Amino acid sequence: MQTLASIDLANANAKSQQLLESFQQRRGRIPNMVRVMAHSPAILQAYLDFNHAFEQTRMTPKLRALIAVSLAQLMGCEYVLSIAAALGTREGITVEEFEAARKGESQDPKIAAALGFARHVIQQQGKASAEETNRLRKAGYDEEEIVEIIGAIVLMVFRNYFNLIVQTEVDYPPVKLDKPLQKSAA
Repeated sequence: MQTLASIDLANANAKSQQLLESFQQRRGRIPNMVRVMAHSPAILQAYLDFNHAFEQTRMTPKLRALIAVSLAQLMGCEYVLSIAAALGTREGITVEEFEAARKGESQDPKIAAALGFARHVIQQQGKASAEETNRLRKAGYDEEEIVEIIGAIVLMVFRNYFNLIVQTEVDYPPVKLDKPLQKSAA
């Protein structure tokens, strides 16, 4: 059961209402996660700004989505996994790519390196050796891209922990951690 209430647009304070309206205009709907974050306009603003920053990076939306899939599975967050599945087709993710990413794998060696690095960082509680970072370089990532991968990991930690703690009610077609994705979902 969700531990914090979702805020309806009409009941939000002025700043949160402004942020929620803007989000709805851009995205067409307001997910439960965002409506719960609206309890704190400052946190909601920070979250939206962090997401917006990725629109200005070199990281492809597809790579960001695959990192989201991989880390949601690893961290045990069905809410984020469900969002990733629902939005995956927009980023061109096939069911096979989605399922591989859940295990930290990809047919593309460069993507596989990023997923492996992201999973390693989570498993090592934020630690990564110079060797791990060098694997990203050898896979073809430069410093800017490595910083962006680190940023994506940090954003996913926030997103996953937030939803695990709040036990956010899934408002997308649900994807279970222990069940393969259905062909129509991604």
